[in-house]
Amino acid sequence: MGSYMQRTFNDDGVPQTLIEPAIADLDNLTKSPEWIKESERNRRAVERALSDQAHSE
Repeated sequence: MGSYMQRTFNDDGVPQTLIEPAIADLDNLTKSPEWIKESERNRRAVERALSDQAHSE
């Protein structure tokens, strides 16, 4: 997290102690198998769409 973001949060009076666990939760979420499977599926769909587009030109 950039120092700008930290400064903004701290200036708003939001304790850093609330922000850090939220970031840790987000990290855990992005490492979960469902998330990984979903992003793999999305990546394949994008690749398929791009190759279809290339073939149709």
